[in-house]
Amino acid sequence: MSATIDLNRTQVNRYGHTQQSCAQATSLTSVITPAAIPESFTTQSSTLTSHYIDGQTQQYIRVSPTAGLEDFDNPLLDIDHRESPVAAQLLLAAKQLRTQCFASSFGVVFNDDLDSDDYDEACLHIVLQQAGQVIATARVLDSQRAALLGHFYSENEFYLTPLLKPYPYEILEVGRTCIHPEYRNGKVLRLLWQAISQVARHLKVNAFMGCCSIPIGAGNINGWLQTLAQVPKVNIRPKYRLPPTILSSAPTIPPLLNTYLKMGASISEQACYDVDFHCADVLVWLPFEQVHPRYQHLLGGM
Repeated sequence: MSATIDLNRTQVNRYGHTQQSCAQATSLTSVITPAAIPESFTTQSSTLTSHYIDGQTQQYIRVSPTAGLEDFDNPLLDIDHRESPVAAQLLLAAKQLRTQCFASSFGVVFNDDLDSDDYDEACLHIVLQQAGQVIATARVLDSQRAALLGHFYSENEFYLTPLLKPYPYEILEVGRTCIHPEYRNGKVLRLLWQAISQVARHLKVNAFMGCCSIPIGAGNINGWLQTLAQVPKVNIRPKYRLPPTILSSAPTIPPLLNTYLKMGASISEQACYDVDFHCADVLVWLPFEQVHPRYQHLLGGM
């Protein structure tokens, strides 16, 4: 992270949301043409490109899959100062995609009609683009940037000290992951994971972490978690308990969480009630040594 970050801002404000109709969701209006993106900054896969943007400077970042941190003057990632207006527009389009997807999934309306918070500034943003349209995005927060902030995003929802304090390696927290409804297929998900894994290789991290959100009406999430006897659990407590009114029906589990379980991830014993998104969040913890061999290709050989 650049030296201009405010190190005194260790408490990140949680922005307000209201539970309303998702009809007010912001549409995808910002379109960046592929010709405007310098080819040297992208990872090509047919017509799909992957971009890496620093949330604070809103500039492109060069991410090398083979170089180590010692190859860069910046202690975290190397910022490229060219074409920053295009990068800023691309980041805005990614936030608009998040707004659309999360409003549709959880029926939430965001302040200023845009999903944006203080963590965006601290994170590295991965943006997938095809034919001028942003089709997928995720943001990642590594251990060093989290230390500058004072905590990971997931620490807003879970007491993570028992998990993080004894862990001796670097962690990459993955969040705000979403794919445009018209592009939700295995190919796009695989390319998004490959882009995330490229950052993980560059930063030499050893574990992924994040919260998987489940719509509040999905059913008895905690009851379902208790039935997963063969799935490894992490002994952490949620900061906010789920309302008892949603703990009676059979749960509907999102495919993304099922994918994490197939990969070999550990999960929290209980879900946390996300007050902002009005959903249930399950913590996902995936040290690389736990990844099932069948899914190692998603990590790009790490």
